[in-house]
Amino acid sequence: MRRIYVFTAILTALMVAWAILAYSMPYINPSRRIVEDFSGVPLKVEGWEGTNMPPKISDLRILSTASILSRIYTNDMGDQAWVSVLFGLDLGDFHQPEVCLKGTGLTVTGSKFVTIRPKGMPAHKAAMLTLTHERGEGEGVMLYWFYIAGQSVPVMGGSKVKALWDQMFGSGIQPSAKVMVQMFPIYDRETAEKQAIDLAEKLEPSVYKVLSKKPRYEPSDALIKRLENEQNQDE
Repeated sequence: MRRIYVFTAILTALMVAWAILAYSMPYINPSRRIVEDFSGVPLKVEGWEGTNMPPKISDLRILSTASILSRIYTNDMGDQAWVSVLFGLDLGDFHQPEVCLKGTGLTVTGSKFVTIRPKGMPAHKAAMLTLTHERGEGEGVMLYWFYIAGQSVPVMGGSKVKALWDQMFGSGIQPSAKVMVQMFPIYDRETAEKQAIDLAEKLEPSVYKVLSKKPRYEPSDALIKRLENEQNQDE
């Protein structure tokens, strides 16, 4: 009988602690989006030239606090890399790409950490994935890292916990970001990995500058309405 009392007391304490934690979590307004067009990230860097791709409206509806950079860069040899930056307030929107790839037809066949050495900035680790397509469309690579809780990290882990702690007891809600460079299909994995790192190192100083400035906000649906109007004008 005593064990039942002890178990009940522990369960009650956990429920109270969870309630306190939930109450302490700051409210993230889903109708407020970061305003960022990423114009500070150059379309041309040494050896690469980019083309902006409009973000998917369906993605913006789901990621209601975020702005998204989607851009295709082509190098002097004709190789292409897709650069994506997710910049938002809701930590629940940030996942390891291995999770997001489920259902896309892409399978992770290898992973490792690499070092990024952007000019004028401290070196940091990033994750490099090797990908294959279930339809046999070849092999690819994906390089990614996060800006979270003031750090550049290849996995969220403890940094996400720190960010949640800061939200509750520290500086409040601060934007986070996920940066990805993907090349698919590729003909030589080692060359593609070097190319992805090269592009990342050339873009990161400007990306970091954009992500570090004080953000502006607008109603979440304002960007969606602008994109819908642009699409209607093109038709």
